[in-house]
Amino acid sequence: MTRLNRWLLTLLALQIVALFVVWLMPSGTPAERPRKILEGKIDPAAASRIRVVGNDGKSAELAKREGGWVLVSGGDYPVQTTKVSELLGKLPGLLAGSVVTNKPSHHAALEVAASSFQREIQIDQAGKPTLHFYLGTSAGIKDVHLRLAGEDSVYLAKDLSAYDWGTLPADWVNTEFLKIDRDSIVGLNIQNKEGAVELSKGQDGKWSLTDLAEGTKLKDSEVESLLAR
Repeated sequence: MTRLNRWLLTLLALQIVALFVVWLMPSGTPAERPRKILEGKIDPAAASRIRVVGNDGKSAELAKREGGWVLVSGGDYPVQTTKVSELLGKLPGLLAGSVVTNKPSHHAALEVAASSFQREIQIDQAGKPTLHFYLGTSAGIKDVHLRLAGEDSVYLAKDLSAYDWGTLPADWVNTEFLKIDRDSIVGLNIQNKEGAVELSKGQDGKWSLTDLAEGTKLKDSEVESLLAR
């Protein structure tokens, strides 16, 4: 056997060993176990003030009062306390996997930069530092890029959306001005500069219009549409 043949056989053996080692190795790299990225940084019970700024410059500011949360940016109008409690309550357990990037040059593209973001959120806490973070682009319906202010690391947070943190009063308050049991309405009187319209419901549940011209039929669908509004 020539030296060349021995060398070729040795090379072939090394290749076979390398292929065998690769075959035994598990495919892919194990994903990093999700961790709670805000654990220890937020205490929902200690939260006293929330400021939300959107990418369009609009903002909302909420504060906790004795009677519950109010919209400071909306004349201290009462806020839906349940919504605030739910949002704050999910933050301590907010899960994220491995760091998406540590490079500040990527922050703007992911919209978590101080100058380019979907939402900038600050939560004041009694006896604890203010929690300040940015929410950016989404990678799914409930997956959003998150960066804590002052840090370079960007995470993909689960079960959270920038839209959860609205900047309009309607995002926080109950917009229903008046609620009436529709079935309890038996009469309706509407007046304006043109005159008055008086409607009444009979025992049979049908509506009638006072002074309805002879030969004219009341549009029940219009009455029902008016009641629905």
